[in-house]
Amino acid sequence: MVQINDTIQNNMANQTTQARAFLKPATAVLPSDPLTSIVLIGAAFLVVRSILALTSRGIKAPYAGYRSMFEPAFLVRLRFSKGALPQIDEGYRKFKNSFFKVSRNDKDILVISNKYLDELRNLPEEKLNSMQALIENIVGKYSQSEIMLEGNLHTRILQTKLTPTLANLTSIMKEEVDEAILRIKAEYAVSDDWAEIPIYKLMTSLINQISNRIFLGEVDGRNEEWCRASLAYAENVTATIMIVRCFPLWIRPLAALFVPSVWRVDTHLRAAKNALIPVINRRREAEKTAGYQKPNDFLQWMMDGADAEEGRPEKLAHRQLILILASLHTTSMAATHAFFDLCAHPEYFEPLRDEVRDVVRDEGGWAKTTLSKMRKTDSFLKESQRLNPASLSLSRITVGFHRIVKEPLTLSDGTYLPTNTHLCVASEAISKDPSFAPNASDFDGLRYFRKRQAAEEANKHQFSMTDKTHVHFGHGKFACPGRFFAANELKLILARLIEEFDFKYPEGQTRPDNLNVDEFLYSDPARTLLMRRRIVLDAK
Repeated sequence: MVQINDTIQNNMANQTTQARAFLKPATAVLPSDPLTSIVLIGAAFLVVRSILALTSRGIKAPYAGYRSMFEPAFLVRLRFSKGALPQIDEGYRKFKNSFFKVSRNDKDILVISNKYLDELRNLPEEKLNSMQALIENIVGKYSQSEIMLEGNLHTRILQTKLTPTLANLTSIMKEEVDEAILRIKAEYAVSDDWAEIPIYKLMTSLINQISNRIFLGEVDGRNEEWCRASLAYAENVTATIMIVRCFPLWIRPLAALFVPSVWRVDTHLRAAKNALIPVINRRREAEKTAGYQKPNDFLQWMMDGADAEEGRPEKLAHRQLILILASLHTTSMAATHAFFDLCAHPEYFEPLRDEVRDVVRDEGGWAKTTLSKMRKTDSFLKESQRLNPASLSLSRITVGFHRIVKEPLTLSDGTYLPTNTHLCVASEAISKDPSFAPNASDFDGLRYFRKRQAAEEANKHQFSMTDKTHVHFGHGKFACPGRFFAANELKLILARLIEEFDFKYPEGQTRPDNLNVDEFLYSDPARTLLMRRRIVLDAK
């Protein structure tokens, strides 16, 4: 497992470099580069297309991101690819109570006001489709994620099996974190002196270990071949999304031929299936044996809940891989952001440690309700998410509630949404809007803890809860089904690590800025923190 995780930071840094390289202007591409002709042809096409951009078909709405009415659309789309945050923030400032469009390389996206969410959030997929929007966002054809369009098996199991069982899994998840802590101490030679650690790599290692224990069980979750292939698949999907999204739809099939991460996605998908299909077949053979006790893990729940088509071993293995894809980098980045924020605001270390100590003592250990009682920890994570938006659509993201209109819709104020409109809300801008969050630019780790002090608010404002002002997990019927599991993972990791270790920034360093490609926000995977063993533990 150590050898597998050794590659994470370097791979992620390489992916960032690859993605940014594809965003250079065509004049920076060497003549010998096979992509030169693609870029030149694409630029010519976009110049022509830009003439008609501001009068494109679909709902009439003002565009954000244009520096003048004469600016070619392809330049606006290029700037969106290099970082959409300024365009989305501009649109929100001007049109937050109505709607506006942004120009993405594949299409125009309609960004609507959150005032429409109540009437849209529970519409059926036949009218407003979330899965199709997700697959388009993550370039499903190239990320090998279109299996999600074939059915909702993994979503059903998340909602009916995993989430109701979470409280019973606390002790198992803690076992994995405790085992990981021993490994961390050895791997990084953590002692009373400060040691420099790659925080994103560390978080990815922890999340991967916990997730695989819950998804595949204690034995199968440590299958080296599976762990290696699933990690590599997730990393290359992330790179593929960032790179392929830089190209217009019409040229993607050709451009993808020259994108190494696209090839590697296929390779690692096959390797992951080769690792997991024998496990599935072995379990099915064992079921024929009298007295066989089925494993209590996500894979087994899917095997038991699948129909004939869903239950094909290659389909189950593929869906299991999608779970890793959905959980690994997003949760790892959320954890990384939490530690960045904690080191930027060290005054929260002791209040959070005190809460962990008191709750564990009062609950008699890490019991079923221990994590739910850690309200300050929950609040800290939610505030970190507010300022560093998290979404289970595979990355930090500036917009959420993605939907594609399947049938023409007329909203309550008369707004008409034609078929095939791709809409979303500006989740990042909403969460930083002072009208929704007083002193919105300030980090207030106990913001949501205080809100929950009133009896009528006690069950609101939790990290995993959604509303019109907190849409990072989506909202309504099709909000992210794995957010409750992610919340427990994050609380457990934060609680146990600050119990055991001190953290701070290296000398002269402060919180790193987030990186931005397209609408995706993510932490800098190369940044490090200093960590040491807490001396106070020996004094107890």
